[in-house]
Amino acid sequence: PYLGFAKNLRNHAEVIIASTSHPLSTSMVEGMNDWFKVNTRRVYGYRDTDYFLPKIRAELPRYT
Repeated sequence: PYLGFAKNLRNHAEVIIASTSHPLSTSMVEGMNDWFKVNTRRVYGYRDTDYFLPKIRAELPRYT
């Protein structure tokens, strides 16, 4: 098991080092995905998008 772990470290060393020196977060994308899911459930049953699209446009400035 240790040899396999060491091999993985060697094979992915460049990516591991880059991720520690340039940390990226997907929290904003995850927040937007969650918001879309919640609001899609909230407007379930509406026959068209006339209600949903204005809500999306009103909320998007919060994420930019």
